[in-house]
Amino acid sequence: MKSVLKKIITITIIIFVVFLLLIVMIPSSYVAKNNNYSIWKHHLNGRRQPILIEDISRISSWMTFDYINNLFNLPQTYLEQTLNIQDYRYPFLTVGQYAKRKKVPVDTLIENIKTSVREYLSSSTPK
Repeated sequence: MKSVLKKIITITIIIFVVFLLLIVMIPSSYVAKNNNYSIWKHHLNGRRQPILIEDISRISSWMTFDYINNLFNLPQTYLEQTLNIQDYRYPFLTVGQYAKRKKVPVDTLIENIKTSVREYLSSSTPK
Protein backbone atom coordinates (compact mmCIF):
# COMPACT_ATOMS: atom_id res chain seq x y z
CA MET A 1 0.00 0.00 0.00
CA LYS A 2 2.83 2.40 0.90
CA SER A 3 4.68 1.66 -2.34
CA VAL A 4 1.56 2.42 -4.41
CA LEU A 5 1.08 5.72 -2.57
CA LYS A 6 4.75 6.55 -3.05
CA LYS A 7 4.47 5.87 -6.82
CA ILE A 8 1.37 8.06 -7.08
CA ILE A 9 3.12 10.93 -5.27
CA THR A 10 6.21 10.55 -7.47
CA ILE A 11 4.13 10.56 -10.66
CA THR A 12 2.19 13.60 -9.44
CA ILE A 13 5.42 15.49 -8.75
CA ILE A 14 6.82 14.59 -12.17
CA ILE A 15 3.63 15.76 -13.90
CA PHE A 16 3.71 19.01 -11.92
CA VAL A 17 7.36 19.68 -12.84
CA VAL A 18 6.68 18.96 -16.52
CA PHE A 19 3.68 21.29 -16.39
CA LEU A 20 5.81 24.08 -14.88
CA LEU A 21 8.47 23.60 -17.55
CA LEU A 22 5.85 23.82 -20.29
CA ILE A 23 4.48 27.03 -18.83
CA VAL A 24 7.94 28.56 -19.03
CA MET A 25 9.01 27.07 -22.36
CA ILE A 26 5.94 27.67 -24.54
CA PRO A 27 5.83 31.49 -24.27
CA SER A 28 9.58 31.81 -24.75
CA SER A 29 9.54 29.56 -27.81
CA TYR A 30 6.61 31.55 -29.23
CA VAL A 31 8.55 34.81 -28.87
CA ALA A 32 11.65 33.23 -30.41
CA LYS A 33 9.65 31.74 -33.28
CA ASN A 34 7.70 34.85 -34.17
CA ASN A 35 10.50 37.25 -33.34
CA ASN A 36 7.99 40.03 -32.68
CA TYR A 37 9.29 40.78 -29.21
CA SER A 38 11.35 43.76 -30.34
CA ILE A 39 8.31 45.18 -32.11
CA TRP A 40 6.12 45.42 -29.03
CA LYS A 41 8.71 45.71 -26.26
CA HIS A 42 9.13 49.41 -26.95
CA HIS A 43 5.54 49.95 -25.82
CA LEU A 44 6.05 48.34 -22.42
CA ASN A 45 5.88 50.78 -19.52
CA GLY A 46 5.12 53.59 -21.96
CA ARG A 47 8.74 53.77 -23.12
CA ARG A 48 9.61 53.83 -26.78
CA GLN A 49 12.83 52.26 -27.96
CA PRO A 50 14.40 53.32 -31.25
CA ILE A 51 13.12 51.34 -34.20
CA LEU A 52 15.79 49.88 -36.43
CA ILE A 53 15.54 49.37 -40.15
CA GLU A 54 15.93 45.63 -39.42
CA ASP A 55 12.55 45.76 -37.65
CA ILE A 56 10.87 46.25 -41.03
CA SER A 57 11.14 42.50 -41.55
CA ARG A 58 8.77 41.99 -38.63
CA ILE A 59 5.81 43.77 -40.20
CA SER A 60 2.91 41.31 -39.97
CA SER A 61 -0.67 40.96 -41.13
CA TRP A 62 -2.09 41.53 -37.61
CA MET A 63 -0.71 45.08 -37.51
CA THR A 64 -2.94 48.01 -38.35
CA PHE A 65 -1.67 50.71 -40.66
CA ASP A 66 -1.93 53.10 -37.72
CA TYR A 67 0.34 50.83 -35.68
CA ILE A 68 2.90 50.66 -38.51
CA ASN A 69 2.76 54.44 -39.00
CA ASN A 70 3.37 55.05 -35.31
CA LEU A 71 5.96 52.32 -35.00
CA PHE A 72 8.15 53.75 -37.73
CA ASN A 73 7.18 57.41 -37.16
CA LEU A 74 5.62 57.70 -40.60
CA PRO A 75 3.22 60.48 -41.49
CA GLN A 76 -0.33 59.18 -41.03
CA THR A 77 -1.10 59.38 -44.75
CA TYR A 78 2.26 58.08 -46.03
CA LEU A 79 1.24 54.45 -46.59
CA GLU A 80 -2.21 55.49 -47.74
CA GLN A 81 -0.71 57.63 -50.47
CA THR A 82 2.23 55.40 -51.34
CA LEU A 83 0.12 52.25 -51.64
CA ASN A 84 -2.93 54.07 -53.04
CA ILE A 85 -5.18 52.80 -50.25
CA GLN A 86 -8.75 53.94 -50.67
CA ASP A 87 -10.58 52.50 -47.69
CA TYR A 88 -12.55 54.60 -45.23
CA ARG A 89 -11.28 52.44 -42.37
CA TYR A 90 -7.65 53.42 -43.00
CA PRO A 91 -5.53 53.59 -40.84
CA PHE A 92 -7.51 51.46 -38.35
CA LEU A 93 -7.72 48.26 -40.35
CA THR A 94 -5.15 45.50 -40.27
CA VAL A 95 -2.91 44.65 -43.17
CA GLY A 96 -4.60 41.23 -43.34
CA GLN A 97 -8.08 42.76 -43.48
CA TYR A 98 -7.06 45.12 -46.27
CA ALA A 99 -5.42 42.32 -48.28
CA LYS A 100 -8.53 40.17 -47.95
CA ARG A 101 -10.82 43.05 -48.92
CA LYS A 102 -8.71 43.87 -51.99
CA LYS A 103 -8.23 40.18 -52.83
CA VAL A 104 -4.45 40.45 -52.97
CA PRO A 105 -2.03 38.00 -51.37
CA VAL A 106 -1.18 39.26 -47.88
CA ASP A 107 2.51 38.45 -48.42
CA THR A 108 2.60 40.68 -51.49
CA LEU A 109 0.97 43.54 -49.60
CA ILE A 110 3.38 43.10 -46.68
CA GLU A 111 6.34 43.22 -49.07
CA ASN A 112 4.97 46.43 -50.62
CA ILE A 113 4.58 47.95 -47.14
CA LYS A 114 8.12 46.91 -46.19
CA THR A 115 9.48 48.49 -49.36
CA SER A 116 7.60 51.73 -48.69
CA VAL A 117 8.75 51.91 -45.07
CA ARG A 118 12.34 51.09 -46.05
CA GLU A 119 12.30 53.84 -48.70
CA TYR A 120 10.94 56.34 -46.19
CA LEU A 121 13.47 55.47 -43.50
CA SER A 122 16.42 55.48 -45.88
CA SER A 123 15.55 58.75 -47.54
CA SER A 124 17.94 61.53 -46.67
CA THR A 125 15.18 64.11 -46.34
CA PRO A 126 12.17 63.42 -44.14
CA LYS A 127 8.84 63.47 -45.93
